Amino acid sequence: VDVSSKFDLGINLENFPSCKELTIPPNTHNRKVLLRIYDNNKRMLKLVVRISMLKGGAMKLTISAQFWLVNKSGLPLVFKQNGCKQPAAGQFEEHEQARSVTPLLFSFSDAEELNL
Repeated sequence: VDVSSKFDLGINLENFPSCKELTIPPNTHNRKVLLRIYDNNKRMLKLVVRISMLKGGAMKLTISAQFWLVNKSGLPLVFKQNGCKQPAAGQFEEHEQARSVTPLLFSFSDAEELNL
């Protein structure tokens, strides 16, 4: 990628086939932005993208979830934000049956309501 020109960034994760691509302007550095991806049920997950410049003109992109939820209880837990009608993005039948062994990537869907 030529970092002296603008470019689009998008990702696809398992069970998250849709993404609202980011346009990154030329020579962007020391920025933090949100990338919105959508699961198979069209529920949004916000990922944090940190953009930094390295020596030699290379750009470093770090993509992470705001929270990782790990269910070690063996109980069927379904997570959702207080005041939201739908469960958080990325939860499917295996979560409802306590069979998921992978961490759940979680973000608050409504910034006004920051309680679980």
